[in-house]
Amino acid sequence: MVSHVVGTRPFGIRAYLTFVAGAALVPLAVALGLQISERFQRRSELALESMQQISASLAGALAEVLDNNRELLGSLAQRPGMQLEIPPRCDPLLEELARLNRRFANATITSRSGDVVCSGVPMRSGQTVNVGEAAFFRAMLASRRFTVSEPFLGPITGQWVVAQIHPRFDRDGRVVGGVGIPLDLEALQSLLERGAGVASLGARVVSANGRIVASSRLPEEPLGRDISNEPLGRALRGSPPPKFSAVGLNGAEQLFGATPVPGTSWVMVVSEDRHYALGPAYEGLRNGALALIVALALAALATAALARRIAEPVRNLAQVAARIAAGEHGARAPASGPGEIAHVAREFNRMLERREAIETERSSLLERISDGFVGLDRDWKYVYINRKGAELLGRTPEQLIGKHIWTEFPDGVGQPFHLAYERAMREQTPIRIEEYYPPFGRWFENRIYPSKEGISSFYSDITELKIAESALRENARRLRLAIEAADLYYWE
Repeated sequence: MVSHVVGTRPFGIRAYLTFVAGAALVPLAVALGLQISERFQRRSELALESMQQISASLAGALAEVLDNNRELLGSLAQRPGMQLEIPPRCDPLLEELARLNRRFANATITSRSGDVVCSGVPMRSGQTVNVGEAAFFRAMLASRRFTVSEPFLGPITGQWVVAQIHPRFDRDGRVVGGVGIPLDLEALQSLLERGAGVASLGARVVSANGRIVASSRLPEEPLGRDISNEPLGRALRGSPPPKFSAVGLNGAEQLFGATPVPGTSWVMVVSEDRHYALGPAYEGLRNGALALIVALALAALATAALARRIAEPVRNLAQVAARIAAGEHGARAPASGPGEIAHVAREFNRMLERREAIETERSSLLERISDGFVGLDRDWKYVYINRKGAELLGRTPEQLIGKHIWTEFPDGVGQPFHLAYERAMREQTPIRIEEYYPPFGRWFENRIYPSKEGISSFYSDITELKIAESALRENARRLRLAIEAADLYYWE
């Protein structure tokens, strides 16, 4: 029944495409809508939200640790002897702090010049340490406030640390040095592990310069590792989004939550492998894919049958367009196939005929004018030249079409007309020029009109006009000399 209808009355493209879309999109919409959109997208959003909440919680916990350390250092800065640049003796509390709190790699006192004058961890014999040029120390002096450094290898302990330093003031309120606690970054692993909660989650702290400050995934993510040029590091540049998806440090696609750590330039980043986080959603995706494959197979069978009816006239139309582009301007498209394609072919043919009529009229008009006319493309090749224009150049249009103007007339390179053409094209402004052209021994007037596609120029031989002007100037000069010789009054 369907074949009979198709054979007696050609359907339009819209009817064919509607049939194909109906066969393919109905099962596709069911599969994608129920299995992917509802499960996969919702699960993905919930997983990202969970990452962001955990990162915010851990960032708050770390900020609390740093804030407690700030208060502790503020109290130490008030102890006896701390008002002097170099205390008379090292406070024994420094050694106690380094020994009792496993998160503290050391406890130190520095002078205003940055010399470490006291250390809870004994320094090697003859060792001197100066942090005066360190960015964190200069920032502490400038701000007169508690400062946290970027991660570095501690010169006394040899451990990866971040310096927490508080200024010491004398009785007049001048900064005389600092008291600091280098935070052992390995000791933060337990804090991050507890905050992450489950083994599938990873948590790490990343500094502003893209280095790992702390991680729950030691030693896979070593302290101090530069990740600035890795996908995660690039995602964290500037103001990182609170939740996003990217390739993780393990090379797998992961879901991330990111929260700035208050009081620092660090970011707390929590992640989970995308496949693990979205396991149930992937199961729904597989089921949906199976239904989709069946639907696409059915749609493919229907599409293949209909494509044969549509493809051939479209191919014919494309071939005709290619022949016309190659210069076969008399080619026409067969008006066959489905209704819309046949209509397009007829309109295409009408368009070609109108274009051909316009081209004929334009050529006729340009051939009737007394001036030479030339059209050049952006590559300085002739696309059109009328008979008069070719005659002025000593050629025929057939000898010049498609040729490069300065290859055909190399003596013109560097001449005023060449420079005027270049300037008109460069500045996209019309130019009128009258100049003598030595290669032809003639005077020409050129009116040059540029466009983004090339140059159009009207030109004429004005040699006789120039000779007449020269003769007039000579006669005027002789008349003036005669009048002056006769001592007559000359009216200018």
